[in-house]
Amino acid sequence: MAATWNFGFDSDALLGGSHTGLFRRQALRAALLGSVASFAAFAGSFPVLAQGVYGGAPGPPPSDSAPMPLPAISVEGAEKSTEGGYKVDQSSLGKLTEPLLNTPFTVETVTRQLMDDQGVTTLRDPLRDVPGISLAAGEAASQGDSLTIRGFTARNDIFLDGLRDFGSYYRDPFYLQDIQVLKGPASILFGRGSTGGIVEQDSKLPTLSPFANGTLVYGSDLTARATADVNQPLPEWGEGAALRLNLMVNRNNISDRDVTQYNRFGIAPSLVLGLGTPTRLTLTYLHLSEYDQPDYGLPWLYIGRPGTVTAIANPAPLSQTQSNYYGFENGNYLRTNVDVPTVKFEHDFSNALTLTNQLRYANYGRAFFISEPQIYTQAGALTPGSTGAFMLIPPGTPLSSLLVSRNQLAGNSTETYLVDDLDVTTRFSTGFIGHTLRSGIEVSRETSNPLRYTTIGPYSQTPLLTPSPSDTFNANTYLSTITKTTAYTQAIYALDTLQLDPQWQIMGGLRFDRFAADFEQLAFANPITGVGAGGSVSTTSTTS
Repeated sequence: MAATWNFGFDSDALLGGSHTGLFRRQALRAALLGSVASFAAFAGSFPVLAQGVYGGAPGPPPSDSAPMPLPAISVEGAEKSTEGGYKVDQSSLGKLTEPLLNTPFTVETVTRQLMDDQGVTTLRDPLRDVPGISLAAGEAASQGDSLTIRGFTARNDIFLDGLRDFGSYYRDPFYLQDIQVLKGPASILFGRGSTGGIVEQDSKLPTLSPFANGTLVYGSDLTARATADVNQPLPEWGEGAALRLNLMVNRNNISDRDVTQYNRFGIAPSLVLGLGTPTRLTLTYLHLSEYDQPDYGLPWLYIGRPGTVTAIANPAPLSQTQSNYYGFENGNYLRTNVDVPTVKFEHDFSNALTLTNQLRYANYGRAFFISEPQIYTQAGALTPGSTGAFMLIPPGTPLSSLLVSRNQLAGNSTETYLVDDLDVTTRFSTGFIGHTLRSGIEVSRETSNPLRYTTIGPYSQTPLLTPSPSDTFNANTYLSTITKTTAYTQAIYALDTLQLDPQWQIMGGLRFDRFAADFEQLAFANPITGVGAGGSVSTTSTTS
């Protein structure tokens, strides 16, 4: 909706010639009063009213010497509900039992409403709203969301509904109700890691009100996205039963980049039984798959005179290379498949005692073959078995003479996570002090089994200024390492919030973790040069 106000007067007729300064002031008052009267008449058609003396019968004209009275304005309206807005009063982290106002942690919340208003399509988008978070590219073997909180890496400090979500993949918020970022050390709540803080993702859960929502997006760079969010109560399944289904499909290219393409599909059904009753069972499942044509950008040019030790590193000039893709259009890919089923059981024995148990098994599959563009010397690039040597480019070298070597970052891995978290929330008093005690145990098993490949010469090459992404895939790689890691965690914790009076609270707690890991790695030598003689490493470590 748009509205336009036009105000004006003839300056020659009102202010010019032999008219006095007094008449000029009268003309200015008339113009201002006309503006106020026009605004009041326009606003009067809306629920929030702006009324004043000029909305009724005209009063006496203002005196030339007396101060001009301004109209009184009264604005009335109902406070908007915080549900569906930007404000959140209660943390979704179960271990924080008090309102955020009374919680001695810094917690930033990005609500569903804010994510919808901004049209976010990845987890990284809403995290840009949070001070203290820095986002990284997630390169080499670390594809997926890579971030730091207050300067500390937080790749393994991402949680989903209170449980760790450590897979290496790019997250899409289509199934999230909100995102909360807790800043500062939080090992008392979540154990190992969490030095700079944690990122908590909260899934959309069923409600007892039916609805169906959806979005369709089409934009530049062949961007196309569709989402659906459907909720349906199921009274025939019992009291408080409801089903919710979230779907997403996304495809997009990247502005000013050739070939690069991202494709995602996700489905997240959830079922709740006993909602609004003392005994509740919640079943959730997340499947998210991604099939990308990844892009590692432009090569660095190391410029220096022959024989010098130092060089100046510059990116290739954008005016000639901005859209160039140096990989293999039909050979490079990043594929991830994520499956996360979760079962949550809750029972209220009374208003003062609640038992919660959460069980999850997560499987994260990943495979990648990505070209990293490098400027190598011809000897380093073409010698059989070589692993490349950066080229020192003399000043003035024509860019058309440079060739880009395609260094392949390749591998695949499967990570799994089996965890069970049992806790009890009790509320009681000791004298005049009220207590809210959250205590429990957590046991988990994590595995990671990556295979890595290394590129050796002769490298596939393509011109810097006129690359050919359609080249037949001809990179030379060999299996360099096979790694198997299994980690076990057993933890016991208790967190108590003491209410001394309405103004004073004390929060304290204890957590004990036992972490044990078995690591095995088998390395293979370069099949041509024999460098990096094959062998195996096996270690076991335990910390408490």
